[in-house]
Amino acid sequence: FPDRETSCEGIYTSNGCILTQCEAEGFRRITYFPDRPDAMARRWTVRLAAEKESCPVLLSNGNKVAEGDLPGGRHFAVYVDP
Repeated sequence: FPDRETSCEGIYTSNGCILTQCEAEGFRRITYFPDRPDAMARRWTVRLAAEKESCPVLLSNGNKVAEGDLPGGRHFAVYVDP
């Protein structure tokens, strides 16, 4: 529930935007992640999808490798974090 997050860590809302602060501790507030060297050495691919009107910009760490429109007024972006 990003609208209830008040520590500005993990996923939260501010001025109508959905934001993340995902440094080491903040990421643990969003999802499980093993802090092991073998897990941290991988490349990660992230695909974001949202309503285009309410979320016109989709950002993530890494390099954007794809983006486009989806049915129903939605759009997506794919990032690879090397």
